[in-house]
Formats: sequence, structure tokens, C-alpha cells
Amino acid sequence: MKEVKKLLVVLVAAVFFIGLFVLCDKYSENVKADYASQINPSIVNQGSSGTGSKGQTVDAGQLSVEKMVQNMVTKDYSASVTLAAAGDILCQQSVLEKAYNSDSEKFDFSDDFQYVKDLFLTSDYAVATLKTTLAGKYNGSSDEYYGYIKGYPRYDISFDYFRRASYKNHPGSFYMMAKLYINGFVGSKSNDELKEAFKYLNTAIEYGNVAAINTMGLLYLNGTYPVKKDINTAIEFFEKASSKDYPYAYNNLGLIYEAKGDMKKAFEFFEKSSLLDESWALNKIGEFYRNGIYVKKDMK
Repeated sequence: MKEVKKLLVVLVAAVFFIGLFVLCDKYSENVKADYASQINPSIVNQGSSGTGSKGQTVDAGQLSVEKMVQNMVTKDYSASVTLAAAGDILCQQSVLEKAYNSDSEKFDFSDDFQYVKDLFLTSDYAVATLKTTLAGKYNGSSDEYYGYIKGYPRYDISFDYFRRASYKNHPGSFYMMAKLYINGFVGSKSNDELKEAFKYLNTAIEYGNVAAINTMGLLYLNGTYPVKKDINTAIEFFEKASSKDYPYAYNNLGLIYEAKGDMKKAFEFFEKSSLLDESWALNKIGEFYRNGIYVKKDMK
């Protein structure tokens, strides 16, 4: 991945300088064209006459034209440009908060550039790397859940957005509300809240949400209120989710059969998950080969 990024940087730089060369060449051509346009053919044959070296009559105007053409050919049309380059321009949360004016509801970043402003303005071309998230549609639910807005999760705000999405029958919103209750991110994992989570999960399952099917299996596997522990029912949910190639369901089935001592089945489920590039399963398969569990020991 790092090599790909380096290659992209080189390609971008190459395109930039090639474009710059083309612009300079174009500028030079334009200068030549402007100079040539100053040669007015109407001045030929105007003014007093003279005699050429072979006795031919040459107008003074024609001599003037020839001199202009000679100057145009011998004149230096090279051009120069000034480049400026900077590293990263960081726009972190603290920078945003400092630049924000609550009265005008606008941002002012002029103070951040006061010491380098002249360097950029006096250059023909300036480049820098802007490291920030650009403006876009605010996705309140997931943005708040993953902490993209403040730099840390605000689960209560996230839950409110998920609830509003659930009013429009969004399958994922029911699953996320259940997850927030079950993990204790919202509330206190009281029985009433876990009942509510169970209801949300069932609704999400009705809408076909695979993650909710897998989570319902976890409830039965662990005996989380309001259900009683039932491994067979848990397996049914995991198998239903795995039928849709949900890697975490494969992982859960693998762990169940590993606990039962059935390493053949455990390996098969872990392998299916690893083929979907699930990192935990990839590591688990590596452990099987490292320790020679079910498969022949192979450190490669």
C-alpha cells in the first residue's frame, strides 16, 4: 500500500510538471504571436525609397519590417515561474474550534496562514497537502457512533439518529439501537432495555439484516436476557447468517466446534471466514498451521 501511495505521488508530480512545461511553452508561443501581430503589412511601400545592393528599389517601410522580423527571431522569449511547496496543512478539531465564529457562524483561518501567506501569494504556483475531512452530507448516526465529529463517540446522540432512521423502517437502525443497548453504550443494560434490544433485533431480522441474525445467535449462545442459553438455537442463527457469507457467523460456528473438540469443522468454518479476508479468521488459520492443529504443521 505504501508503494502504491508513493507511485501515486510520483505520478501526480510528473503530471504537474508536464502541465507546467506545456503552459510555459504555450506562453512563449503566445508572446511570439503577439509580437508578430505588431508587424503591419500596410507600412510596406510607405515612406521614402532607397536602392538595394543590386539596384533594386526598397521602401524604407520594408526595411522597417525586416528589422522587426530580425528582432523577433533573435529576441529571447524564455519565461520563468516561481514554485512554492509545503508539507501537510492539518485541520484538526482544535483548529476548527479556534477558527469558528459562533456569532457569524463562519470559519476564519487567516491567522493560521499569517506567517506563510506572502510566500504563497508571491509564487506563480503553490502546492500543499490538505489533511482534513472536506464538507459533505452530515451522517449523524454513524458519524457520532464512530466519533468522527468530536473525536470520541457520542452514543446518546447516535442512538437518537438511529431512532429517527427507524421511523423510516431502516433495517440497520434497528440493529444499531439493539447493539447500543446490549453493549451498554446507552443505558445501564437493564432488563427493560435488553427487552427493547431484543425487539429491535427481531425487527431488523424481519428486514433481512444479517448482522442482527448473527447477534441474535450471540444472545442465545451467552444466555443474554431475555433469552435462555441455548447453543442449538445459537447455531441455527449462525448458520442462517453464514448462508449469506457473513464472516463473523463463520467465526462463531468455528469457535463452537473448537470448544466441542471438533477441529475439522472448526477449521472449515474459520477457513471460510478467512477466504472473505476477515482478519481474525486469517490469524486463526495461521495458528492452526503454526501449532499443527488438524492440519500438518507448516510455519510458512
